[in-house]
Amino acid sequence: MAINTERLYETACEALRRACVAVHDKDEDAGNKLYGMMVKDPELYLHASDRIYWDAALPALEIYLMAKDELGKAKGGNAYNAVKRFIKGCPDARPDFQGVWYDVEGRQCMCDGYHAIRLVNPVDGFNTVKGMDLDKVFPNDAMIECELPMPTPGEVKIKSIPATGFPYNRKIYDFGDGLPAVNAKFLKNIMDCLPDAKAYVTDHPLTGPIIFKSDKGDALLLPVRKKTA
Repeated sequence: MAINTERLYETACEALRRACVAVHDKDEDAGNKLYGMMVKDPELYLHASDRIYWDAALPALEIYLMAKDELGKAKGGNAYNAVKRFIKGCPDARPDFQGVWYDVEGRQCMCDGYHAIRLVNPVDGFNTVKGMDLDKVFPNDAMIECELPMPTPGEVKIKSIPATGFPYNRKIYDFGDGLPAVNAKFLKNIMDCLPDAKAYVTDHPLTGPIIFKSDKGDALLLPVRKKTA
């Protein structure tokens, strides 16, 4: 029998709410307040150093997060996983970017300083943060130089090579001679969110931002420095 993810999520929410009420000796108002704060920022409660009074609710919170994740996967597919990876990769120094936000056109936005995505159809299951106006960082169409040959997901996986000269592990995908190279993980995030997107280089093909356009939204990806001979 297939799991009804929406029912699973509803049950997990109610289990967490009841656990929060129990923590407050069956005080419904106090329990509901704790529940609201927990679902708003679960990580804060999971990793807080001083969590004595709500410790009994943590198993229910963990189940709630697993059910929420399963619901997100069921509804959003690859895009959900990509947005989750995107947010997880945002640096702690930029808390205003550790989530999603919405622009004046209603697009769901995300940015980490290296790549940015704007989705026409939002992916549910993520916290809303302050963010920024991405119109200020996306180049205008007049700067587009030419279309890039988009790889398949399999080509990105096979042809990506380890980067050298960096203190952390990352792989690079090179679009070819005279064309940019990019962080392969960031490229995959964009491809999972916008699988039918076309890519374009700007008037500085090796150093300028790469633009991705799709009916589902658009994206921007900064290139990495290519190794010179």
